[in-house]
Amino acid sequence: MKKSSLVIGVASAALAMIAAVSGASAQSWTDNITVGGRMYLDVSSSSLEVNGAKSGSKNGYGFDVKRVYFQVDKKFNDIYSLQMQTDVSTVSGVGQSLYLKKAYFKAAFNPAFEVSVGSNEMPWVPYAESIYGYRWLENTLLEQNNTGVRTTFGTSADWGVHTGGKFGTYYAYQVSVVNGKGYRDSSRSSGMDVESRLSAKFDQWNFAVGSYTGSRGNEAYGTATIVTPASGTTPAVYKENKVDTHNAQRFNALAAYTGDRIKAGVEYFTATDWQTASIIDTTAGHTKADDADGYSAFGSYRLTPKYTVFGRYDNVKPSKKLAPWNEGEYYNFGIQMSPMKGISLALIAKHNSFDAYAGSATVKGAKTTTEFNEIGIFTELRY
Repeated sequence: MKKSSLVIGVASAALAMIAAVSGASAQSWTDNITVGGRMYLDVSSSSLEVNGAKSGSKNGYGFDVKRVYFQVDKKFNDIYSLQMQTDVSTVSGVGQSLYLKKAYFKAAFNPAFEVSVGSNEMPWVPYAESIYGYRWLENTLLEQNNTGVRTTFGTSADWGVHTGGKFGTYYAYQVSVVNGKGYRDSSRSSGMDVESRLSAKFDQWNFAVGSYTGSRGNEAYGTATIVTPASGTTPAVYKENKVDTHNAQRFNALAAYTGDRIKAGVEYFTATDWQTASIIDTTAGHTKADDADGYSAFGSYRLTPKYTVFGRYDNVKPSKKLAPWNEGEYYNFGIQMSPMKGISLALIAKHNSFDAYAGSATVKGAKTTTEFNEIGIFTELRY
């Protein structure tokens, strides 16, 4: 998609929205403002081992504030609104900065169509999180990577134009045209990526499919090069240095039952050329082409109004062509307690391992196993 066309379209839509908001009845800027947030905290014992030897700063006991979200919503009227949400992580070595996760202006024209411009939620990951229900304990399938040694395959928010809505009794959709590098990086490229989702809910049954296509922000221009030197007053002739890319593609599917006491579901993805090396590969015959897939099975059972047991298992093969023996595995299990509204506690055990093999696509070399284990008390606070 041409970025110039998109920019013109977004600018026109934004001007129309602003004009409509300006025409609304006068109100104080403090009217219809709500403030909220979430905190993910834990005290735990964890270990990160490479071939049985402890490695890095994830070993030992400690208290973490893994995430702090602060959110402000402003409602102009029944159609127009805006939202800002910050994201802070204080985990050692990971994202020690303040980020704008959401910053968008939205027009909800009717239940079947709303549009927002800025950084907003992507179609797939937030939907999967809403079904799973335990994002405060762990990222969902596309983002889970406690070992830190494999590729992740999605993000929860990005900069662009987001449309979506619900139609009929059962169906919902979202389509986002985005920069492709996630909300922490708003840099430009010469194309935009598209992620979409179509979902359905029949009583307690939930079904969804989704897709992603684009260069993930890698379709860019390098420094122009001189092809004709300047002579006298003749200006130099420059040649564009555009990075040729292959599109990354991803397909997602999810099915889940979310009853009053029982929740059970499965999530699946398959991806092609997701890693940057595959996207910008210029070799003859596209020798760095690659595939990946993975699945997650999760469930929970509410024992009493306050106590719920839960568990989950993931399996991911991140490089089926270039490193076909590499494989990641994750599982967790625990018990959750909700003493009051806005507070959730869980005693949880986690295991994440990744087996990486030296050699080539046809020769299986020595194995390196990276293993992460953690047990602790995790907390979510909402206000």
